Amino acid sequence: MPAFLVIHNSFQYIDKKFIIVSKLMGDSTVRSFMNTIIRPLWGTLGGAFVLSFILSFTDFGIPASIGGTYTVVATLLYQVMLGSIPDFNQGAVIAVLMLLPAVLGILLLRYLEKLNFHYDKVTDTELMGNRWRDTVLGSLAFLILSAMVATFAIMFIAPFLKQYPFNNTFTWEHIIDTFSSSDLTGVYKNSLFVSVLTAIFGTIVAYGAALINGRTAVKGKSVMDGIAMVTNTVPGMVLGLSYLLLFNGTSFKGTFAILIFCNLIHFFTTPYLMAKHSLSKMNPGWETTGELLGDSWFKTVRRVIIPNSATTILEMAGYYFINSMVTISGIIFLITAETSLVSSKIQQLQHFAKFNEIFGLSLLIFGTNLIVKLLLGFWQKRASLQTF
Repeated sequence: MPAFLVIHNSFQYIDKKFIIVSKLMGDSTVRSFMNTIIRPLWGTLGGAFVLSFILSFTDFGIPASIGGTYTVVATLLYQVMLGSIPDFNQGAVIAVLMLLPAVLGILLLRYLEKLNFHYDKVTDTELMGNRWRDTVLGSLAFLILSAMVATFAIMFIAPFLKQYPFNNTFTWEHIIDTFSSSDLTGVYKNSLFVSVLTAIFGTIVAYGAALINGRTAVKGKSVMDGIAMVTNTVPGMVLGLSYLLLFNGTSFKGTFAILIFCNLIHFFTTPYLMAKHSLSKMNPGWETTGELLGDSWFKTVRRVIIPNSATTILEMAGYYFINSMVTISGIIFLITAETSLVSSKIQQLQHFAKFNEIFGLSLLIFGTNLIVKLLLGFWQKRASLQTF
């Protein structure tokens, strides 16, 4: 999902006018595709590649669930940190080794940065239709989405059956029990509170960092890129343990603030890259024009740059909110009985094999995230009509 969001966001800032011009100039389909789509997206594609590699490299949940006897570095780290005899020293060494892909990612991004260019203006151009192309690509997209949905379709079935798969009688009992339990509704309210504040503060921090990187001449941009990559490379489990040990004995421990701070850092990379790639494709002369007209840099940002990147800002907020609702690795060591979240509650229910409650809470998370995405999509559509 992060790679798709980064690429999809950058597509909004590609001037489709050049695709039509390329066709009128007689370019072949391959040449037109490379020059008008791939060429403007080199930086974005590189960032998406690095992001996907690092997420796969550091992921623990999937290998632990379906990896079988295969051992990856993330599961090895989990065994070392939470085994029968925890070894934090060896775990720290493994965690440091897991930072090495971030170094290679930074070098790749710095190289691809040289290939980046700006548009003076992105025009809203209607592309020419192609029935054969649209049918083939549409069918392929449908098959991919169907395969993705099929992997978790059981989540929409099991809560409405008496006792899946032994008694498949339809019932609302499990859904009613989920919503009538004060304990479950309490953790749901906690998750909403943490996710909303994470989305607000995370978007402000990530957008501000990307704004400084992409729209100013400040030195040390590579350092900022490096920090962004490192936050994505550090496994959530290590991040949570680090915060637990760092803030142990302080008033910050066991609060919602530490959960919000952990989520903000844990999911920083993708929103940062989304904002950076969108800002880097905007006309670099807007600030100069604003200065000539007597406007300060902050005024130009507020009146010109932010309105033209409003769709990206909303996408960033949605990413922070959704991931904060479903994450478990980063916050599992930081929660208390008062700050328990839906994701941590689901893990507790797994130990008691209460799958009906688990699927009920999963549907609650899914419905909440779906509503948020629909609202943000509506606002994004309105924002895109007001850009210039």
